[in-house]
Amino acid sequence: MKHLKFLKNFALAAVAVVLAAGCAKNDDNQVNTPISTFAVYHVSPDAPKLQFKLNGTNINTDSVGYGAYGYYVNAYAGSREISSYQKDVKKTTITTTLEEGKIYSVWLAGPWATSEFVVLEDKLVNPALGKAGIRFVNMSVGAPALDLVTSTGTAVVSNKAYKENSDFTSIDGNQNYNFVIRANGSTVDKVLLPSVNLQSGKIYTIVAKGFYTGTGTTGLSGDVLINY
Repeated sequence: MKHLKFLKNFALAAVAVVLAAGCAKNDDNQVNTPISTFAVYHVSPDAPKLQFKLNGTNINTDSVGYGAYGYYVNAYAGSREISSYQKDVKKTTITTTLEEGKIYSVWLAGPWATSEFVVLEDKLVNPALGKAGIRFVNMSVGAPALDLVTSTGTAVVSNKAYKENSDFTSIDGNQNYNFVIRANGSTVDKVLLPSVNLQSGKIYTIVAKGFYTGTGTTGLSGDVLINY
C-alpha cells in the first residue's frame, strides 16, 4: 500500500484566504481559526494516477494510483472543494462542509468514468488498555452488503452496504488476525486477508475495494489501513 506524500505544513498552505467571519476571538483578542482533519483514499479501481487538491492547492506531492491513501492532515473548517486531477485536468470534484473539530475520510470511489468522492466522518475513539480499534468500509463497486468476520467465523462487522462504514469497534490488541470478507449472511469467503498483527492502542480501517465481480488487480480485494 503506497501512502500519499503530503506537503509539509499542509494546513497552512491549503487555503490562502480565511474570511474573518470564519474565525473567532478568545478573551485575549487572539484569533482562533476553526480546524478540521481529513485523509484521502484512492479506491477507484480503473482510475489512473491522480493528484488531489483542496481548494486548488495540492494535497499530495506526486500523482498516486489505485489503492493509495494518505495520513490525516489539518484543514480550515468550512465549505471546501476537493478535486482529483489527471495531470492538469480536473476530473472529479465535490464541495463539502468540513466541520470544526471533526475528522473525515474522503474516498474517490466507483468506476473512473463515473467516479465520485464519498465523505465519511471518522469517529475515532482511543482503544481501552490492551485493545485495538477497527472499522469496516465497503467501497467495492457493485458489491452487496458485506460482512467482516475472522477466519474462525467470529463476526466483527455485519451488513455494510456499498459506500457505508461502521463505527470503530474494540478488539484484542497485540494479536494476529486473518480477516475474511463475505456477502452479508453468507458463509462463503469472498476475500481472505493476509495475517495482520493489530497493535494495542492503534486504530485501523479494513476496506473492501475493487469491482465485486471483477478479476485481477481491479477485482474484489481487501486492505488493512492504519489510521493512527
